[in-house]
Order: sequence, then structure tokens, then C-alpha cells
Amino acid sequence: ASTASFRSSSLTNVSLEKFKTTAPSFNVLNTALLIIFLVASIAGTWTVTKSASAVASSSFSKYLTFLLSFIALLIDKYGSLDVIKDKLDNNYPIQYLIGYVDFYGYKINVDERALIPRYETEGLLELVINKLKDKANLNILDIGTGTGCIDIVLSKKLNNTHISTIDISSDALELAKENYKLNDVNNITVINNDIFKYHTDDKYDVIISNPPYVDKSEDVSPETKYEPSNAIF
Repeated sequence: ASTASFRSSSLTNVSLEKFKTTAPSFNVLNTALLIIFLVASIAGTWTVTKSASAVASSSFSKYLTFLLSFIALLIDKYGSLDVIKDKLDNNYPIQYLIGYVDFYGYKINVDERALIPRYETEGLLELVINKLKDKANLNILDIGTGTGCIDIVLSKKLNNTHISTIDISSDALELAKENYKLNDVNNITVINNDIFKYHTDDKYDVIISNPPYVDKSEDVSPETKYEPSNAIF
């Protein structure tokens, strides 16, 4: 197997938090990573020696510097480029590898505690927002919190809403709380319960959900083995 080495000391210093707030969407990074790993595989040993300042004269070089800085951050996180490549070879979701996705214009942290937000859900939210954008003081129930992405978008796009969100997974709810804080959302009531066992006297103007709907007999992409099965099936 080929090995890849990476000298990050010559790169521009980029803090992880600063990178997370300025990085492009994971789709761009996914493509860039695949290209970089392909080059690394062909080359056998990949060593980056040029400093960022030496290649900053063109927009391409600046973008390349940014990508190399991103790789350096991933190596800081996972230890080596080989570990990252091994994860990708084993169908580890690129979204989990990076640690966040861009969803409806908001940054949503992701890990194995919850299902990776699907962009089809953005379509669902678009319909809901267009229908409710002129209404206010709505009481909304979200069934199946996951990362909290639905709650965050509705909170940001609708006027004076209160959202209750329920999930059977306490781990998913902890991740959702982290995302609420990240996106400065504080009008959410979190409920850790099974929706089929939950009873309440509260009345809701809107109930929204993107629940598990895949039958266990169906074929799914290999990346889904890292996601919570009860969020898929």
C-alpha cells in the first residue's frame, strides 16, 4: 500500500474554529479530497513542501493553499492522511469525516449520533416556509429531531415560532442541542421520548417530520452503516 506524508508546518496557521466558520460546503471539499487522494495514490508518496506564502500569487494557488490547510486540519484530527484515506476506502461518510454540513445556509455539526441531513429535506422545508412565512406565533412539533436541522431552519425563517422537538435518542438530542447553540437558536423545547408513547395536552399548529421510511429489505448505500439504523429503517 502506498503511504502519504504531509508537512503542514509551512502552511498558513488556521484554527479549527476559524476554518469551520469560513470553509465552503462539504460538496466542494468532497470533490477536492477525492482528487487529492487520487493524486496521492498515483504518486505513492505525497509530500507538500511549498509554503503558503510562496504560492499565494494566484487565485488557484490560494484555493490550493486553503485545501492543503484543510487537509492539515483533518490530519491534526485523525493523525495521518493514511487514516483519512482508510476511512474513505471503508465508505465512511465524508460528512462525518469533515464534521459538519451546510444545510439551508446553516452550519450543522454531524457525527454518528444522528442521521446526516439529506438535501431532500431542504425541499420539504421550502414548502413549509413558503406556506407559513406570513404567519406568526406558531406552535410547531418536529418528530425525529436528529441533528436539529429542521428546527434551526424553521426557527430562523418563521416569525415568533415556538418549536417542540421529540426524539427517542438522547445522543441525537445532545447533538441537536449543540447545533442550537451553534446557530443561536433558543426557542426549542427538547423532548426525549418515543413518539408512540408520548402524551401531551399541547396543541400544535404544525407537525413536521422526516421519519425513517426505508424498509429493511431495501438496498441502501454502504455509507449508511455508520448512521443510526433506527433513523433509517
